[in-house]
Amino acid sequence: MVDSVLFDLDGTLWDAIPGITRTWNKALSDLGIQKTCTEQEVRSYMGMTLDKICSSMIGEEDPEKIQRLFDAISDWETRCITLDGASLYPDERETLALLARRCRLFIVSNCGRGYIERFLDLFDLGRFFTDHECFGGT
Repeated sequence: MVDSVLFDLDGTLWDAIPGITRTWNKALSDLGIQKTCTEQEVRSYMGMTLDKICSSMIGEEDPEKIQRLFDAISDWETRCITLDGASLYPDERETLALLARRCRLFIVSNCGRGYIERFLDLFDLGRFFTDHECFGGT
């Protein structure tokens, strides 16, 4: 019998790619980096940690430049993801409610601190999850 289920966040519990793409492009612009990400490019980075994404995105090895982009993206994502678009999948709330009655639910993601909390608050889903952990929290 299953007593717990672990979920990833982006692409599993919501589709935040449009909002992520806009926030990443805002961060790049703020730093004067002449690059624009497409939704397809952002999707290709999903599953990587943000530090690796930043390095790959700008083709840079300089730790200070990578850290500035990391900080800018983290800031934009936690401030704006709720405003810039994300959506639950069809029947997700009902499915989570059903699962939560039968087992413990957890979220494990490679996102930064505050991101999972934004998701849970935005869609009022916190009551279904026992706990969560993120890359920014480990």
